[in-house]
Amino acid sequence: MITPRKTVETPHKNTSKTTLTGIVGLKRGLLELLSSSRTSAESGSTEPISVRALADAVGASLRTVETTLARMVREGLISVAQSKRGRGGWVSYTIEPSLLQALESAQNQGLIPPPGGRPNGLEGVGARFEGPGVGGWAPGGSGRLFVAGAPRARITHGSSEIPDDWLEVDCHLLHQEQVMFGPSHIRQVWKWGNVSLDELRLSIEAFAFDIRVNRKTLRMGLLNGFMEILKSGPYGPPANFETQADSIRRQNIERLEAYRARQKELDRRESDLAFSVWINGMSEARLRQWLPAELQDHPLESHAVVSTLRLVYQQGLARGVDRM
Repeated sequence: MITPRKTVETPHKNTSKTTLTGIVGLKRGLLELLSSSRTSAESGSTEPISVRALADAVGASLRTVETTLARMVREGLISVAQSKRGRGGWVSYTIEPSLLQALESAQNQGLIPPPGGRPNGLEGVGARFEGPGVGGWAPGGSGRLFVAGAPRARITHGSSEIPDDWLEVDCHLLHQEQVMFGPSHIRQVWKWGNVSLDELRLSIEAFAFDIRVNRKTLRMGLLNGFMEILKSGPYGPPANFETQADSIRRQNIERLEAYRARQKELDRRESDLAFSVWINGMSEARLRQWLPAELQDHPLESHAVVSTLRLVYQQGLARGVDRM
């Protein structure tokens, strides 16, 4: 049996009058999820929750959700009540009391799902939750939201409050290919909810690569075609696709391989020159002293003689003998 580890988190802000005003985007969605996952209406703490499953539920990357949760702790919106790290890890959060009151008020108005209930009907609050059987949504993802067995919730966007990290997506690769994909298009993709933030970034890079390298064309135009693809899911990278990071690694490897080849060539030329100087400085009689009996009658220029004398020279260098 694993005993949960108590974790003390100290907020950096005085949050005695925290309200829902100004809390939007990913923070708002996470707060509503945490509120709906409390153990009871009287409790300020959530059920044990998998952070990875939280990321699946909000459609963001694990790192983004971890960073946002850590920021919410620093801002005093939530605190960590209990946690278990490692494989099968989970966290139980406590919502700041005055913020919890604001959330409970929204719950009483039917805007936020009550603790332990099936989330639904949150249009206009910043996110809309749908559970199994609601709105045609089918369960998916690799993890459960509530480790203790509560039903998994899913967030689909129902407001215009797009998270800041979506608006910070870099589109310059597409702009270089004259595909003016910008904030308005990103907002539309975010509303569709069929592509995660990481998938959008990879789709942009893969599509720009396909245009630049493979001369990709689309009948309805590159921008409209790209949007039509994103409406159903991420853009599938071509078989020869490599990310910018992989391209940089490959180029570094190629430079190192070229450098090593040049070094080997210089070493070979230096060795040949040194051997030539050594052999030309020796008399024929002395050189034949190092030849076996079967090579004594061979010309000094023969391949067998030269190879044998080279071996003698290299062995002499290895032993530190000056044969000059």
